Amino acid sequence: IVGVIDSGIALGNSRFRESDGRTRILASWQQDSRHKPEQPFLPFGSELYKQDIDALIADHSVGGCGGFFLEDDFNRAADLVDMRDLLGNRELARRAAHGTFVADLAAGADPQDADPRIKILAVNLPNRATINNSGIFLDYFAIYAIRRIATLADQIWEKSIRDAGGDISAAGAAKGFPIVVNLSFGKNAGAKDGEDEFGAALRELQATRRQSGYGPIHVVIPVGNHTLEQGNARIG
Repeated sequence: IVGVIDSGIALGNSRFRESDGRTRILASWQQDSRHKPEQPFLPFGSELYKQDIDALIADHSVGGCGGFFLEDDFNRAADLVDMRDLLGNRELARRAAHGTFVADLAAGADPQDADPRIKILAVNLPNRATINNSGIFLDYFAIYAIRRIATLADQIWEKSIRDAGGDISAAGAAKGFPIVVNLSFGKNAGAKDGEDEFGAALRELQATRRQSGYGPIHVVIPVGNHTLEQGNARIG
């Protein structure tokens, strides 16, 4: 399972599909899409699951999942592109999208060569206007995203143990899948010593996982700021 947190992840892209046209994405949380009453476990936005994405792909393809794909129509139907709301996400309406590129690096493949065992858990962050162009609100959305990926990965692991006839309580000290999260977003400023709110929330999450017997989450984040040398002092 590969977790991807970014913006502009094209859920219907062929690089995230199997040879029969069905998606390898198990779930995707769109943090700035319209909230669904049937998903009270999400604080905001809404989530699509594999069966939802497969149905939308089939509905917006000529000849079923493997046919000619009407990607713009799919993106609007999946609430990935919203032209009606002033703060609606429009990244996938452009020529290229950062999240699609990053997800492709992490788990993309030609459908004919893709390993169907490699599945994806995605979180589409809000657009820059919502998280503020300086990234000041990014920490809050990011920690929610990490928690959600961890929850889904743990639930999938628990189900796989039960389906195999195993006992979760007897699974040993290291429960769950190994989880590595890549967060390819930077901020214009902020602490770099792990003492900010993001670092504190991540430590709390790690402690909670240790107490329940689950393995740690490894988070890969950028070093430095969006403004690079302008935000750092050097002693030469």
